[in-house]
Amino acid sequence: MLSEAAEEHTTVKETDAAGESRLPVEGLITAHRVIEAFGITRDLDPVRSDIFHSDKRVVLSALSALGHLKDKQSTGYIIRHFTHKDQEISCAAIEAIGQIGLLDNQRSLINLFKTSKGERVRCAVLKTLSGLAREKTEVIALARAYASSQTISAEARVCALGVILEIDEKADLDQIVSKAVSDSMEMSELIRVSEKNPELKEKVVSKIAGFSNRLTAENRILFTLFAGSLSGTKVFEIFLESLEQNSPELRRTCYKVIGTDDKQKARYDKIVLHLAKNAESAPELEEEAIRAIERMGEGPDKTRTRLSPQLKKQITSQILDLYEQLSVSGRRGVSDQHELGWLITRSKEYLEYYGDEDLKQSILNYLKGSGNYSEEELIRAVKHSAVKVEVRHFDGYNALLDIIKDPKRPGMAFVSRELSIAKLGKRQIMYKLIRNLYLSKMFIPVQEDKVIIDIFTWAKEAKLYRLAEAALYAYLNVDAGRTESACFECLTPPVKSKILAIASVRLLKWLRWERVEPAIIKLLTETNGPYILLNTMDALTASDLPFGSELIKTVMNRFIFDTDPEILSRVAGFLSEKANTDIIHDLISIFNKSEPLKKPSIISTIKSIAVRNRMLDDVGLSEFLYKVLREGDAESKPEAVTFLYSLGDDYALKVMIDIMRNAGLDEKVETVKG
Repeated sequence: MLSEAAEEHTTVKETDAAGESRLPVEGLITAHRVIEAFGITRDLDPVRSDIFHSDKRVVLSALSALGHLKDKQSTGYIIRHFTHKDQEISCAAIEAIGQIGLLDNQRSLINLFKTSKGERVRCAVLKTLSGLAREKTEVIALARAYASSQTISAEARVCALGVILEIDEKADLDQIVSKAVSDSMEMSELIRVSEKNPELKEKVVSKIAGFSNRLTAENRILFTLFAGSLSGTKVFEIFLESLEQNSPELRRTCYKVIGTDDKQKARYDKIVLHLAKNAESAPELEEEAIRAIERMGEGPDKTRTRLSPQLKKQITSQILDLYEQLSVSGRRGVSDQHELGWLITRSKEYLEYYGDEDLKQSILNYLKGSGNYSEEELIRAVKHSAVKVEVRHFDGYNALLDIIKDPKRPGMAFVSRELSIAKLGKRQIMYKLIRNLYLSKMFIPVQEDKVIIDIFTWAKEAKLYRLAEAALYAYLNVDAGRTESACFECLTPPVKSKILAIASVRLLKWLRWERVEPAIIKLLTETNGPYILLNTMDALTASDLPFGSELIKTVMNRFIFDTDPEILSRVAGFLSEKANTDIIHDLISIFNKSEPLKKPSIISTIKSIAVRNRMLDDVGLSEFLYKVLREGDAESKPEAVTFLYSLGDDYALKVMIDIMRNAGLDEKVETVKG
C-alpha cells in the first residue's frame, strides 16, 4: 500500500516553519531552479522539506526539481502526495516518480489507479506507468479497460488512447484511426504519439489516407501537417485537394508544409504547377505561399533540375502575360492634372486593386443617393480593405474617402460612371505575377532577362514596391552585375523604399562586398528606420563578409544613438560574433556614458568578444567588472558577476550568493540566466 512505501522515509519534517520564514516564496522557487540547473544532488533536505510547504507553488516547484534531479531518496516523501486532496499536486508527484524511474514504485502506482476516483490522477498514473513499467501487460489491460469505459470524459479516453498507442504493439490501428478521423482530440493524440515512432507514423499516415473522405476540416489540417513528406500517391492527392479547398486555414496549412521535407522534391513539378496557376486575394495568405516557394528554392542547384522544361516555359510565359495585363491597366485614361481627374484616377485604381464587387456596388448606390448606405459604414468598409496597401495607392485610398465624405460635389456623375467601369481583381493579378517571379528563381529564365529588369524598373517607378522586390530577387539569377547596381541604388540614403532597401540587404551575400560596403556604412549612419536597421543587422550577422574597421565602428556607435531594445540587441549580437578585441576599450568607454538599460547589453557584448578571442586573463577587464560591482546599478551587476565568474574569479561566487540572498527578484532571475 502507499503508506507502506512511505514508511522508510521519516527524517524530513512535513512542516518546517523555520524554513518557510527563511526565504520568501519567490526565493524558494528561484533556489529550486538554480539547484536544478546546476544538477546539485547533495544536501537536498531543504528541497525535500519544501514538498510539505504551505504554499502550493513551492510544493509544485520542489516536486519538479526532485523529479528532474532523479532524487531516489525523496521517493517516500513524494509518494505521500499521491492521495493529496489537490489533484494538481497529486499529478506532479506522480510525474516526479516517473522521472526518478524506480521500478519499485510500479505496484504503488497500479494500486493508486485502482483506488483513485480522479480522472487527472488516473491519467497521470497511466502516462507514468507507460514509461516506468518493464512488463507492460497489466498496464495495457488497465489502459484498454479505461479507454472503453462509458463513464469517463473525452479527455480521459484520449489519454488512455495515447498510452495504448505508445506501448501496445497489438493495438487495433484500423479501429483507432476510424474513430480519430472525426474527432479532433483523438486525432491530435494519435499524431502526437505517432510522431515519436517513424514506423508507427508511416502506418498511421497510410490508414488515415484511407479514411480521407471522413476527415473533418480541422482534422484535415492536422493530417496535412502530419504527413509533411507527402509520400504516397493517395496522401499527395489529398494534399492537392486541400490546396483547392475554400478553407483559408487549410490552404495556409498546405503552404506551411511545402518545402519542409526533402522527400517532397520528387513532386515539385505538380506543386509548382498548382502554385503558378493561382494566387490568394488575402495578403497574409499570399505571403505564406511566397514563404513556401522560397523554401522550395533553397539549395537552387538541386531544385532547378527538378522542374520540367515545359513547366519552366509556362512560368516564363505567364510572367510576360501578367506583366502585360498589369502595365497596360496601370496607364491612366483620364487626366489627373485637375482635382476631379485626380479624384477619379486615384480612387478608381484603388478600387480596382483593393475593392470587391460588394464595396464597388455599395459606393455606387451611395453616390446615387440610396438610403441603405451610411457614410460611416462605407468609410469603415474602405478602411477594412486597406491591408498591405502599395505606396502607389495611398493617394487612391484618401481620394475614395474624400468622395464618400462629399458625395454632392460637382462632377460626381462623371466619378460614378468611371467607378462603375472599374475592373476589379488587379491586386490578385499582381500577386500572381509576384508568385511566378519567385518561382522563376528556381531556374534561369535566360530568354526573358530583359522582361524581368523591365518589370523591376516599371514597378519601382510605379511605386509597386512588392512587385519590384520580387523582380529584383528573380533578376539575380539572370544578371548579378545589374542586380548589384540596382541594390546599391536602393540602399543609398535617402532611402525611397523600405521594402527595396531590405530586399537589397538580404541579397548582400551574393553581391561584391567592396562595391556595397560604402552604401551599408552610409545606411547605418544616416537611417533611423527600425525595420531597415533590424534587417540590416540580421543580414550582416548571418553573413561571412570581410567587415572593415569602419563598418564595425559604425555599428558600435548605434549603442550611443539608439534606444530601441530590439536594435540594441541586434547590435550586440553582431559585435559579439564579428568584432575583435581592439574595440573592447571603446565599448567600456561607451558603457561609462550610457544609461542603465543599455549597460547589460554592452557587458554581454564585451564578454562574448573576450570569450571568443580567449581574452580571459586581461587585468583591465577584471578591474572594469569590479568597478561595476562596486558602483554599478542593479541592471548591470548580474551580467558583470556572471562574466567575472566565467573568468575564474573566486570573489564572483560570493557576490552571486549575496545577490540570491538579498537582491530583488529581477536581479536574481538575471543572475540565474547568466
